[in-house]
Order: sequence, then C-alpha cells, then structure tokens
Amino acid sequence: MENELLEQLNLWHEEDEFEKIVDKIAEIPEQDRDYDIVGYLARALNNLKRYDEALQQLSTIKTQGENDFLWHFRVGYAYYYLSQYEDAVAAFEIANKLDPEDEDTSTLLTWSRREVGLTDHQEKSETVQPNAIDSVKNDIEANERLEQEKDKDFGFAHVYAVELKYKQPPKLDRNMLYEKMELYTGKVDRGEHHPDAAGLAVWEANSQEDQNLLHFFHLNYMVEYTEGEMPAQTSLMDTESRPVTDYESAIQQSWHWREAAQVVSDCEHSLLLIDMMASGLDPKSRLQLFTGSLRAVLETAPCDAIYFRESDKLVEPSAYLAAIEAGELLYGALNIRFYNVEGTGSGRPEGLMDSLGLAALGIPDVQCHYYDLEPDEVAGNLLNIAYYLFDRGDVIVDGETVGFTEEMRWRCEHQYGLAAPHRVVIDIDPGEPYYAGSQGAEQS
Repeated sequence: MENELLEQLNLWHEEDEFEKIVDKIAEIPEQDRDYDIVGYLARALNNLKRYDEALQQLSTIKTQGENDFLWHFRVGYAYYYLSQYEDAVAAFEIANKLDPEDEDTSTLLTWSRREVGLTDHQEKSETVQPNAIDSVKNDIEANERLEQEKDKDFGFAHVYAVELKYKQPPKLDRNMLYEKMELYTGKVDRGEHHPDAAGLAVWEANSQEDQNLLHFFHLNYMVEYTEGEMPAQTSLMDTESRPVTDYESAIQQSWHWREAAQVVSDCEHSLLLIDMMASGLDPKSRLQLFTGSLRAVLETAPCDAIYFRESDKLVEPSAYLAAIEAGELLYGALNIRFYNVEGTGSGRPEGLMDSLGLAALGIPDVQCHYYDLEPDEVAGNLLNIAYYLFDRGDVIVDGETVGFTEEMRWRCEHQYGLAAPHRVVIDIDPGEPYYAGSQGAEQS
C-alpha cells in the first residue's frame, strides 16, 4: 500500500501537482507518517514556496535524516529561498559531503557561499592555523548576519524577482534570448555550459529538477565581494503558475490596468526571472540590469501579464515596454497604492497612500496619511518624490521639507510603513489641516 502511495506521490511530483501531494499526505494522521512520507511532504512544500512549513516538517525527522543527503538538501533549499544563506551553507555543505556528485547541491552551495561572502576554498590557506580560519569565518558570519538583519528590517531584497504569466506555453528561442541579453545588458559570453566554472557568462542547467533553467553572468555589471570581483547574474526558469487569488492585493491596486484580474485568471503557465549576486550593485544599476534582462525575455517570449514581486504590481506587457522605452524605469518596480482609512473616528475623508518597491532596492519608500486631499494630487507628489529618491538616493534628512511649488512644503521623516510589508519609508506631512499621521515627538 505504501509503495503505491509513494509511486502516486512521485507521479504528482513529476507533473508539478504539488498541492495534490500536500492534500493527500494531510489525510494521513501525523503519527502514521513515516520518514519517506514526511520527506515527500517537505519537498512539495518547498516547491510551493512554503519554506517555513517545509522546515517545520523536516525538523520532525531530523534524527533520521542526519546521514541522508536529501534531508540536508531540502533543508538547505528552504533556507536558501528564505534568504537565510548562512544556514543554507551549513546544510548544503553536509549534503555535499554525503553526495559530492550531486550537481544541484554543488551549484546551490556555491551560490549560498557567495551570498554570505565566504570563499569556496579556504583549505588553500595552508599556512593559516585552523583556529584562525574559524575565527575569521565566525567574524564574517556574524557581520553578515547583522547586515542581513538590517536589510530585512529595511525591506531590502537580496533576490529580485518577476513572474511572466502566459495563457499558452511560452516558446523560447535561446539563441535570440542570448542576443537580446547582450543588446540590453552588455557582454554575455556563452562559454562552456557548466555551473561550477568560474568566470563563465552563461550556463544551462541539465539536471532533472533544473532542466529548464537558464543562468546568465553579466560581465558589464561587476560586484566586489571579499573573495574578489564577480559578475551580477540573472536566472530564468519555469515556475508553477499560481491561481489568480494569489494576486489579490496586486489586483486591488491595479488602477492602471483594469483587465488584470481577467488576464491573470486566463494564464496557466509562468516563467520566473530573478537576479542573483546583484544586491551589491547600486540601486540604479541593479534595476537597469534587471530591466534589460526582462526586456530581453519579453521580446523573445512575449507574455500576457507581468508580476513584480517586490512592488506587488501587475502590469500589461506592452504598456511596460512602452514605459521603459520612454525612460520610465520604475514603471513596474514601483507601485503607488491607495487605501481608504475607516474607523478612526475623525469624521473626515481619510486616506493612506504609499509606494512599494523602492525599499527592495535599498531606498526608502514614501507614504502620506492624510485628510481631505485629492488622491490624484497625493499620488502625483509621491511619484515625484519616489523618482527623486531613486535618482539621488536616500538624501532627505528628517525634518526637511519637499515641494514642487512655492506653496508646497511637506515635512519628511523616516519611519516604518503603516501598510505591509514591513519596510522603511519616508513619511510625508502635508501640514495642517491635512496631516493624519504623526512625526517626531507626536509618535507614541
């Protein structure tokens, strides 16, 4: 009976029916689930991007998994996509020792190490005492953990991601894609297609799990790391097409594209474009690289909808390309959102407007909590301030005012955003009698 169940779970896995795996295993009482069943559940949860749940399941079989390569791989996989790179390194190192021939482990271990700034070959320093190596490594890890906590608090995205949604299966001409990548991002040499070959510009994964992965090394975008200079990278891969309900918050704010919900509901296929090792670039360069890469994909395999994860924004592809052509680099990367505020007892029309997307690039977002103002006026001012910050950086000091007319003097202060997700914003005070928020000593 169990063999038949495992065969069915494997079949669903090959067909990307991960929800069916989770639902089927949920029918089995927890006390009756053996090691293999829990492992299959964790794998499905990882594929559904439910990484915290996967880790929770894996923790229940930690003792049995101590010498199992797959257990450590699945743990590392979850930590990697949670951006907990130190933990990912620890897990992948054990998995690599248990199965040195596994290419996926080797690749993800390399990426994880590079994210935390660790060298791949510390053993080459033969003249350095082991205790000294451990001390240096511990210092690096401590500093990296501190920096990652700061980045998380700020809202910074170490990995930037966009989904391309398709009604029909996408057809990708790889030679055309390489040509477009070079046109819009600069030098992208082909080289040998092997992920562990340092300095190569592009490789194609050929393992069973990553057979549809394309990975690009962009030689015009070099990033300095402790172990040396490295090109920023982008990856394009197949991903599960999520239901329209997963985009509810983006659809609610799709004032610019009223047909978004219907189009997304008609899409059954998706590609995922991400950047890697690009977080060390300045915000402009990083977004320029990503925009060029996205443009290359869109012109090679046109899609029906684009979803920017960091700005929670759905955009119509032709409108996006037109905006980029016109120099509007933030068209998809920045989302101006509006919320009606109720239940405060003010008795006045009250609104909250903010931006989403800048903090992911390392620049504060902006927000305004106000009474009585026209939303279009507030939106225009926030958009202007957002572009100013993107162009100049985080140059506005708390207490300074901004204004685009002689009458406009809106006071600024760094705060945490009132609306999710957690991130740093510049709160804008339009002055009496319009300001509904609090700054400085007024804050509780």
